[in-house]
Amino acid sequence: MGGLLAVDDNIVVRSLSDGGELSAPEHLSAHRLWLNLKSPNTLPAWRDLQPEQLSPIIPFVMVVEDYDDDGEYRVRLAGSLVNAVLGGLLKDQPISHLPERDWIPFLRAGIENAKATGKPTLVTRRLIESPAHSQRLATLFLPFVQDEAGRHIILAINRIEEG
Repeated sequence: MGGLLAVDDNIVVRSLSDGGELSAPEHLSAHRLWLNLKSPNTLPAWRDLQPEQLSPIIPFVMVVEDYDDDGEYRVRLAGSLVNAVLGGLLKDQPISHLPERDWIPFLRAGIENAKATGKPTLVTRRLIESPAHSQRLATLFLPFVQDEAGRHIILAINRIEEG
């Protein structure tokens, strides 16, 4: 297993070494795609990803890009599940302006860890915790190189897990 970091009592961040820790079909599919596009010593280039490769998982996808040099990120695309969970239409929104502000640390933790390590990062957050029911959001952040200047695009695949 990769590095483990707890942001707070609800958010846990893991850098993944080989993807063996993944179980959700959406995460496994995206991780395999990322590995197929990646060179041994470099991140995959965003331009090499074909949009149709994401079509089976598009409701679960959020695409985030470096927005400026001050550490701001912008949502380029958000699937229907992501918009529903995060509170509205997010396309072209800086993450600092999300309507549900308590999601900002969750997203920043995944984005920044994936960028810093160059590795897939799995971030989990408890949504519901009761004796009868528990639910968590598990998001896989996959780093891509956007351009020659080294700016990044992060592909985030979201999955709500019961149990």
